[in-house]
Amino acid sequence: MLEAEEAPFDLEADCAAMKEAMEGWGTDETTLTTMICSKTSKQMEDVNAKFKELYDRDLLEWVKSETSGYYKDTLVGCIRHPMKQLAHSVRDCMAGWGTDDEGLITCLVHLEDFKKAALIREYKAEFGRDIFADIEADTSGDYQKALCDLVKPAPQVWAESLTGAMKGMGTADALLINFIVLAKDEMQEVRKHFYQQNGELLEDWIESETTGDYMKTLLMLAGRKSEETLSIAPVYWAQRCRDALFNVDTLKELLVSMPATAIKRHTQLYEKVYGKSLKDEVEKKSNEKGTFFFFTNWWKHAMTSLLHMPVELYVKGLWDAMHGWGTDEYTLTGLVCTLPENMYDEIHGLYQKTYERKLVNHIESETSFNYKKVLKFQAMPWPESRATALHGAIWI
Repeated sequence: MLEAEEAPFDLEADCAAMKEAMEGWGTDETTLTTMICSKTSKQMEDVNAKFKELYDRDLLEWVKSETSGYYKDTLVGCIRHPMKQLAHSVRDCMAGWGTDDEGLITCLVHLEDFKKAALIREYKAEFGRDIFADIEADTSGDYQKALCDLVKPAPQVWAESLTGAMKGMGTADALLINFIVLAKDEMQEVRKHFYQQNGELLEDWIESETTGDYMKTLLMLAGRKSEETLSIAPVYWAQRCRDALFNVDTLKELLVSMPATAIKRHTQLYEKVYGKSLKDEVEKKSNEKGTFFFFTNWWKHAMTSLLHMPVELYVKGLWDAMHGWGTDEYTLTGLVCTLPENMYDEIHGLYQKTYERKLVNHIESETSFNYKKVLKFQAMPWPESRATALHGAIWI
């Protein structure tokens, strides 16, 4: 991905050049454009502060008074801090009559969690309004939920998905397992959001909706202290896994306590040491009339899911949400809107390899209208998403 590079510049000289470009009759637009549009966001912060110090005048307001139309909008966008500008762009898409859906979607997709928090804060500071309330007032249905989920941190979306899996008549066990295993490494945040949403503990809901070893496994996951780091020698861990095939409680403890990255590393070692896949061994043991025989399929499903990497969980969850009759929009939205940026290539590659179908094409075939557009833009890798949005904006 291309990144802006900071070229050396003379701060005071550039401030003087901008002042001169706007003073007197008319505006030297060439100089103004060069001075402003060549700066990185950090350099513009320095320019804004120095300009105010030197001339006791706000650069942004002076530029506004000397320019107009889209030219003014472009310069103002370069002068503002990126997150402040994003807040203004989002507001512009919803203010007044009608909604600029394509613009709103483009602004909200592919935000990292720290940018989501900054956007919520800047939107409130700039306009005195709640961004979620404004989105909900301008949109509806699955499209509305997708936009809101794009602005929420992933643990909050996972907490809502866990609520949806257990709320109402019956429990959506496959959905419950998939999201609780996905959320494993950020469980403290998930628990916090779950309590804020429901006024009850996640563990209490699990106890009321599940039973037996299946319940015990989910409770261990829900109570996991995700900030703790465990130090177990890989060879020792592999040996413990071998022994755990004959002891249910030990296997639960091992798979729940280890973060996903450690499990990947250690299961690879297990295969090297014993010449067998730990996942295959657990599945084989689950089908025997022995230690694991009397446990439910959902418990077995939970245990084998713990051996999957997040990429595999996302791929299977996305396929299950769209494959067959009808589409599970609730699950599809929760997964697409929390896709980790560092896993995009792996998720797209594995999806196509496993199901011989491109993820974005599958989403397009199963959704419609603005809901389709928001999921498609979020599911695309960032450069492709931005290029598609720019092409659409230019060729309207």
